Amino acid sequence: MTMNEWVDDVGGIKSAAKLLEETPRTVRSWYYAERAPRQQSAENIIQKSGGAVDWCGIYQPIQRAREKARHAARAGV
Repeated sequence: MTMNEWVDDVGGIKSAAKLLEETPRTVRSWYYAERAPRQQSAENIIQKSGGAVDWCGIYQPIQRAREKARHAARAGV
């Protein structure tokens, strides 16, 4: 499961932020791949999701979004 799928499953960004003891802005920045969670935050996501989200579920979607944005920028889109 990806982090975004888990965020959606728990009721959205505000609900996830409350569960993770983070600000909604922080969770929103992860959700939209503006920033990646730091290691401690990633460990918290894994724990609070009961292991449903793993490292790959956190970082792979962010990496893909960044690669897509780089390709679009190079193509002039």
